[in-house]
Amino acid sequence: MIKTKYSFFLILVLSIIITSCGTRKYTVKSDTKASKAADAMANLQSKQLYRFITDWTGVRYRFGGLDKGGIDCSGFAFLLEKEIYGVTLPRISREQANVVKRKNIDNLKEGDLVFFSFGGNDVDHVGVYLNNGFFVHASTTRGIVVDDLTLPAYQRVLVKSGSVNSFLFGGGVISTEVQRNGEIFNMGLFIPNPIAIWLIGNRKATCIKIPACAGMTTNCSE
Repeated sequence: MIKTKYSFFLILVLSIIITSCGTRKYTVKSDTKASKAADAMANLQSKQLYRFITDWTGVRYRFGGLDKGGIDCSGFAFLLEKEIYGVTLPRISREQANVVKRKNIDNLKEGDLVFFSFGGNDVDHVGVYLNNGFFVHASTTRGIVVDDLTLPAYQRVLVKSGSVNSFLFGGGVISTEVQRNGEIFNMGLFIPNPIAIWLIGNRKATCIKIPACAGMTTNCSE
């Protein structure tokens, strides 16, 4: 009799344990970094930007790179701004910072740029702002990734943020071929607005004739 009661009690306890395990719900906290990054992507206004970032996510970092075989931070910002917004930035991050109109971090909008100085002197890193404190960039260790701009590691080295200053830079960057005394030199030409707009029609012109000076003639293309 005692043995029967003991067996019944044991079965009852086991049934309760099994039932409890079967009905317990395991949930992942929604405030994790990965979920917040996913939310930032889901909240993008531009679907083209969403596709661009998704297509490049995970591509490894390579200094000086500009393709899927490897890309650096300024190269990624260069390609993104050109393909999504039709803006031709300089190729180097510190020069990109020079053509950005400064904004408070709280006023940043999708597609704005954020600049960092990890070395403590000049700008040496750039990313593209998304929303809700997240940005996308080419990390030296993780490649193209969406990151949290509010992390102390980024806040400590954030030196500038803002949007491309169209008044100063709306004309884009023009590469020129300069000929002097029979020798040809390649050089970069920066033409500020409104002259740039008048000359190249918002980067639609294929050639600009510039008056020769000091025995120099130019042939140029976008």
